[in-house]
Amino acid sequence: MKRFFLFPLAFCAAVLTSHDAFSQNLEKDPLKASGTIKGVAPGVLQIATGEGDTWLLKLEAKPQDVTFSGTAEKSFLRPGMFVEFRAQVSKKGVVAEPVASLTVFTPSEGRPPGVDPDGAGGGDGALFNEPKDEKKPEPKAKKSTRLQADDTIYRVAGAISKVGRAGDLTVSAGGAQVKFNLAEDCKISVEVNDLSFVSIGDKITVDGWFLKGRPGEGAANKIEVTAANPLTDGSKKKPTKLVKEPKTPVKGAKGEKGERGDKEEKPAEEKKDTEKKEAEKPEPKAEKE
Repeated sequence: MKRFFLFPLAFCAAVLTSHDAFSQNLEKDPLKASGTIKGVAPGVLQIATGEGDTWLLKLEAKPQDVTFSGTAEKSFLRPGMFVEFRAQVSKKGVVAEPVASLTVFTPSEGRPPGVDPDGAGGGDGALFNEPKDEKKPEPKAKKSTRLQADDTIYRVAGAISKVGRAGDLTVSAGGAQVKFNLAEDCKISVEVNDLSFVSIGDKITVDGWFLKGRPGEGAANKIEVTAANPLTDGSKKKPTKLVKEPKTPVKGAKGEKGERGDKEEKPAEEKKDTEKKEAEKPEPKAEKE
């Protein structure tokens, strides 16, 4: 889900006219700025610094020089995202206890997918693999079919392969499938090396350069962004429709002063007394001829 926001035409025109200047081998000055993101377009950011300056920045940073961090709601998680958490995992790949904290991350050589004891390197799903060099011990008589409790805490890191309707998730971690549930108050953090989730209003710090004598336009080769708000799935709730008042008064309802609809209905007790009096009235005598 890329949340890019297109600028006004004047801004886009400025990007195009400055393209030739960027490509020329001109003298450059270093740039270091912090502020708030005011606009986002593919390959370009517009930021406003705390000093009141506005910068139009071309993105030249490599993935390892880009960091985006923030928090997220459960609805943000979807298949394809890489997540990392720590928990006790059974041999069948099931996490018994709900996961209390989870991180969306970008896999790298120093942070590979896998299921390994917390603190161990690798990423080959060591929990589910039998040692290759060691001889397997002779099978012993089965005492119980129940799984033995394992107190080992594992680091589980992999791509979400399934999000169940009941809220359960399955990740593919180093060739192993691990199924788990999130705690009701699960804390989800985001630590990725791209700007896919950048939004207007996020805080940003950049290192880069700008052409000498041309402040306001430059390039960023190191970027750190912190999300201003928790990330969600991006869906918007439909606004509640207002109930319109009827144009004509409802039958029996009071209108404005001086204007009434049908006759006002009498209270129940008064209505009963009136009916009783009418019943007690003597019938009129027939007139003599």
